[in-house]
Amino acid sequence: MTTDPTTPAPVRRVVVPSPAALVRATLATMVVGAIATAGAAWVSGSASANAAAVGAAVTVAFFAMGAFFLHAAAAIMPQASLALAMLTYFCQVLALLLLFVGAQRAGWPATQDARAWFAGSVIAATVAWTVTHVVAYTRLRILAFDDTLASGPASTPGGGTR
Repeated sequence: MTTDPTTPAPVRRVVVPSPAALVRATLATMVVGAIATAGAAWVSGSASANAAAVGAAVTVAFFAMGAFFLHAAAAIMPQASLALAMLTYFCQVLALLLLFVGAQRAGWPATQDARAWFAGSVIAATVAWTVTHVVAYTRLRILAFDDTLASGPASTPGGGTR
């Protein structure tokens, strides 16, 4: 039995970034997708515009669902974030594989121009999402330490305070 009073362990706060980064990245990607769709309609016609719109929508869905699930995982159990990130990525890649195989078997997109606009839209939307997401997260202010532990007096290994 010791004479030192037992102190409860400090409650750790989980810091989950605001959804503003997700909203900004989604809006930027949708704007790039709209520009790609308008360009495809103007240059190559409606089939290419449809392909560009689907490419941008698939990209937004891919990244937004992944970010949403990872934000939820970080809020519930931060220790499992990396494992859930890997599982989420695996499931997303599998879903994309099934989507692309199904589209190819259905003969969509039908023309080479439409395929090119689809691929270009996916690439442009991916770049827009990545750049916007990185910029938004670098502007966030997230504590690198637990400020509740730093507020009390420092203790020495012998049990006294400094």
